Amino acid sequence: MSKSHRTAESDGGFGPLLLLMNLWCYGSLLLWTLFAILFFPLVFALCLPFLRWSADRLVRWFIWLYGRG
Repeated sequence: MSKSHRTAESDGGFGPLLLLMNLWCYGSLLLWTLFAILFFPLVFALCLPFLRWSADRLVRWFIWLYGRG
């Protein structure tokens, strides 16, 4: 009977690299979200009168921008 699934011993030595990749991805997602939460109200208040967009258009643009990050 042969094993067809991968085990921790058969990762080819990529364990630390996989851990680093996961820490980077989740860490950057957390920082981007924190940045958006902190600066969204300020940027929203400044952009609303200067761009003369409606609030719903501005919010849709911020959501698009957040998704691109």
